[in-house]
Amino acid sequence: MKNIHIVNGNSAAGALKFVLKKDIKHSTNIVYCFNDFLSIGPLFQIKSKIGQQKRKTYLSKLIYKIDSDYPSNEIINDISKFINFNFSDYDNITVWHGNNAPEMILKLLCCKIIENKNLYEVDISKLQTEERIPRAVGECTSENIKFLLNSSNKISQEDYTMSNEKWNQITSSKSKLRRYDFGNIENVPENFYDQLIIEQCTNEFTLALKIVGIVLGKSDQLIGYTFLTYRLLYLIEANSLKYYGDLNNIKTLLVKT
Repeated sequence: MKNIHIVNGNSAAGALKFVLKKDIKHSTNIVYCFNDFLSIGPLFQIKSKIGQQKRKTYLSKLIYKIDSDYPSNEIINDISKFINFNFSDYDNITVWHGNNAPEMILKLLCCKIIENKNLYEVDISKLQTEERIPRAVGECTSENIKFLLNSSNKISQEDYTMSNEKWNQITSSKSKLRRYDFGNIENVPENFYDQLIIEQCTNEFTLALKIVGIVLGKSDQLIGYTFLTYRLLYLIEANSLKYYGDLNNIKTLLVKT
């Protein structure tokens, strides 16, 4: 039996591969790492070549602004590669997700392009633990993943249909940012987190990366370091924040209100 597990990000893929390799029962399973972050960037008409190109252009601009040396090709081409992947070769396809926007949108995409008869899910929010439930698969411990391996559920026809409808709704909007809110994915303006960034700054110069880290810790959303840094630089360009240092070196850049 050929089984494939779909996860979002290298951290989640690495953790799952480690556990699968150790477990003889699941050692032949394959992990598909989807590196794109679907809560960020345009998804309008994403199944078309024009829609995919617009997303690639946006992500290239965002990544290049933060780190011009970053090998971005893998990320910006991920969605077109994923849409064209032949999942029909596998008997069971399992998408892993938590209660966060990027992983939930990945589930919606799976329901859009993969036939329901072989589609399963692992919802990490169902973990029974006395500790804090991880927000994302990449935050799970090896013990969490071992437990969850045997708790996958067939995606019901009702859920599958609703996921398709939600995907259609999201991709009919020209929004460039999405958030998770009590089981629902909603489109929000690109400047949605700008005020939260500004509120963490003071009248004294502070490392920009420290501000980004504080925002990541305070937000209940899984946002992403790259997008927040991109918005912080935008706020500097818009004269909403003052800066000291080299705008091309985020590691040493200082900001204040």
